[in-house]
Amino acid sequence: MHEPVWPGRRVASSRRVWTRLLARGFRSPRQRFMALVVAAGLAAAGALCIWHVVRHHPPPFPKPKLIERQGRESVRLYPSLRPRSAGATPSFDVPAHLDSDVSDDTLVALVTNRGETKAYPLRWLDALEIARDTIGGQHFLITYCGMTYSPAVYTSTEALDCWKFYDSGYLNEANLVLRDSTTGSLWRQLTGECITGASAGHVLAEQEYTLAHLGAATAAIRNLTARQKSRPGE
Repeated sequence: MHEPVWPGRRVASSRRVWTRLLARGFRSPRQRFMALVVAAGLAAAGALCIWHVVRHHPPPFPKPKLIERQGRESVRLYPSLRPRSAGATPSFDVPAHLDSDVSDDTLVALVTNRGETKAYPLRWLDALEIARDTIGGQHFLITYCGMTYSPAVYTSTEALDCWKFYDSGYLNEANLVLRDSTTGSLWRQLTGECITGASAGHVLAEQEYTLAHLGAATAAIRNLTARQKSRPGE
């Protein structure tokens, strides 16, 4: 009977075979030198390929911008994929019935103030991220972050005018960051908290909203006004 061969023995025997082949193939100094040159060339080619990829194809997540806060943890800001310029906050001025894409199945955010209710399609909020409107004679800031799928509605106070907020062009913890043009402070879109700046520690006045389908909301609420983004040039 043949003695059983264990896996460890097979590995050891294969290593000995490769060692013998290499020793027989590179006996002369010239052969060893040529093998060394080929190995060095392959290593250089691999390093060149890696340098090319890193140089011309930067990583998908750039380095964050660190903002120091006295006595608190630093804030990490990442560049947004869809930055908006200062003062470019759009308004909702056109009734939604002019848009053929809005149907009864469209998901909307309902905002009520002083007896007036308006519906904002989430597909438009996702495209705009931040917009302003007047509901019941009061200024409101309607925001939406496509990274966290989070609508948020804020209203003005005596200390802060929500219509002076715009997209900062940064993300913090995968959430949109707002900036107010008065103090230059940065605010989280989801919580309304000021994370850095002159207004650090303050929180925006949040307005309640309800998510519903446009058809059901229209049937349940009288004189419902559905809103969409304004036309170019308006």
